[in-house]
Amino acid sequence: MIAIRKDIPFSQVPVYEVPEYLDTLALSIPSNWGDLLIVNVYRNPRAQNNTINWETFFHSFSDHFPSIIIVGDFNCHHQSWGCDHSSPYGNKLFKAIEDATFNTLNDGSATRFTRINEGQKMGSDHFPISITFEISFSYYEFFSYKYNLKKVCWSFFHDALKEEEFNNEKPDGTLLSALQAYLNLFELIDNALHIAGPKIESRPKRDYPNSPPWWNEECIKYERLRRAKLGRYRQTRSCADGLATLSTEIHTSFAEDFYTAALFLDVEAAYDSVVPSILINDMREMGVPWKICRFFKNLVTERNVFFKVNGSNQGPYKFKRGLPQGCVSSPT
Repeated sequence: MIAIRKDIPFSQVPVYEVPEYLDTLALSIPSNWGDLLIVNVYRNPRAQNNTINWETFFHSFSDHFPSIIIVGDFNCHHQSWGCDHSSPYGNKLFKAIEDATFNTLNDGSATRFTRINEGQKMGSDHFPISITFEISFSYYEFFSYKYNLKKVCWSFFHDALKEEEFNNEKPDGTLLSALQAYLNLFELIDNALHIAGPKIESRPKRDYPNSPPWWNEECIKYERLRRAKLGRYRQTRSCADGLATLSTEIHTSFAEDFYTAALFLDVEAAYDSVVPSILINDMREMGVPWKICRFFKNLVTERNVFFKVNGSNQGPYKFKRGLPQGCVSSPT
C-alpha cells in the first residue's frame, strides 16, 4: 500500500511482478524533479532464487523516469543494508541494483531486529524507515462541495442517470483501473445532480482564514511548528497517542541497546502566578499590536471573583494577578 495525500496528483504505473512471490505497486507523481516514481515492493520469503528476475524488474521502469525511489520488504539479507551476513538472495538482488545504477540508502543500521513471535500475527520484525527530501508538487485545488439535496428533483435525477451509461472498460475491452472507474462514476452522479437540482456551492479551503494584517510568512512558519509540537494534544488526538509514541521509543531503544529518557513537567500554580504587567510587557516586546495587548490587559486585571458557599454567593473579591484557568483566551 502507498498512502498519498488526496490533493497530490498521481498515476499508477505497471511494474514487473510475479504472482504469489513478488508484489509491486508504483505511482508516478509530477514534481519539480520531473515525474517522480515511487515503487513499493514485497518479496515473499518462500520465493526461490530463480523465481524472480530482478534485472527485468528494474528494466521495467528505470529507463522511463528521471527520479525513482524504491521501498518495501525484499526479504533479502545483505551487508550493504545493515545485515550481519549476505544470503544468495541478497547477493543476486545487490548485483541487479548495481547493474541498474541504483544506490542503497543505508548507513549500516539494521532494519530487522528480531524474529516475529508466531503467536502475534500482527507483529513486525522491522524498524520503520523515514525518508525526507526537498521536493515540490503541483497540488489539486480541492473544494468543499455542498449538495442541497432538499431541492433536488429526484425524477429528473433518475432520468439523467438513465441517459448516461456507466462504462468501466477501455476501448480495447480491458477494464479501467479502480481509481479511474471511481472518478467516472463520481462525474456521472455529479452531472446528474447539476441537472436535477440547484447549483453546488463550492468554497476553496484556506489555510489561515481571516488573518490579521500583521500575520506574515514567519507567523505561518511558527504556527505550523506549534501544531507539529502539540499535535498529540489537539483535536482527534488523545493521551493514548502520546503514550503509544513513548512506548514505541522505549521498545526501539531496548532493541538498539540504547536508553530512553523522559521528562514530565508540571509547573505549580502556572496560571495563578502570572503577573499581568509582566505579561503585557512581554507581549509588547514580541510585537503584538497595542489593541490586542490592551484587550488582554482588561481581561486579566482587576477581575471580580465570586465564591459559592452552601448555596450562597460571596464576593466580589478583586484579583490582581493570575489568569482565568481554562479560558481559551488566557495567554500563556
